[in-house]
Amino acid sequence: MSLDSEYVFLSYAHENENIAEDLYRRLSEAGIKIWKDKHDLKAGAVWSERIAKHVQGSSSFLVLLSGASVRSRWVREEIAMAMNSAPGLNERLIPVTIEEGVEIPASLRGRQAVHMPGGAQQSWRAFNGLVDSLPGGEGVPRVYDVSGRKPKARGLLLLGDHGSIHAELDDPESVRSHGKQLAEAALPFIDEAGAGIVPHGHSSITLSMLAHLWGLRNAFPRIYWPHRLPGDNNRFEVTPDCSIDLQELREAARRMACLQENPANEVG
Repeated sequence: MSLDSEYVFLSYAHENENIAEDLYRRLSEAGIKIWKDKHDLKAGAVWSERIAKHVQGSSSFLVLLSGASVRSRWVREEIAMAMNSAPGLNERLIPVTIEEGVEIPASLRGRQAVHMPGGAQQSWRAFNGLVDSLPGGEGVPRVYDVSGRKPKARGLLLLGDHGSIHAELDDPESVRSHGKQLAEAALPFIDEAGAGIVPHGHSSITLSMLAHLWGLRNAFPRIYWPHRLPGDNNRFEVTPDCSIDLQELREAARRMACLQENPANEVG
């Protein structure tokens, strides 16, 4: 990562690697630049010098607080570096508690902490608020994925997802009930975070879900479609689709259904 770009330094204990990596991935996919040691420290680098340089050059400092990180000498040293850097960084030092009942270190008491037990996946409301506090975070579109595909949400903040569902497509009641289930799962994300949705691939379930959302909100949410990246059969990119025309929606859903049946085909 270039030191000339604005980025967020992520401090954590290695016992919390899974939570830290999930946070890193979600923020990176949303377009927020994160400095994390396992991704950005090169082999042979002098650890203390590189850490100090990247702490001092960061625009914001996130520290994940857990029992392990509170005990960690390295995390305490990184916090001290941030607090003793330029005054602007000290003001943008954000404690994030990832365990219930963790005791906040004395040096950080009095600061507004983000309470995110279990990490971003378990605490999406807190995660959404955390992103708002980061430079450029407020402008990142939020999305809730009900497609069952878990596409890479490039340029979007993936707040949550719903596992793949298996409705009987020839049974209207099965389609209706599954559409209602998806709509109810998506509704809090749409109403509380202004999220758009990545819809399910089958047109009948998609239309049922949108009908339920329309009835609950008297408006359609923003819709994002996953597209296969040219030249890479394993990766998908999510791009905005501003149209809510039902015929276009049916055609797009048919293309997604075709992609499920013929994964070698590209969807443009």
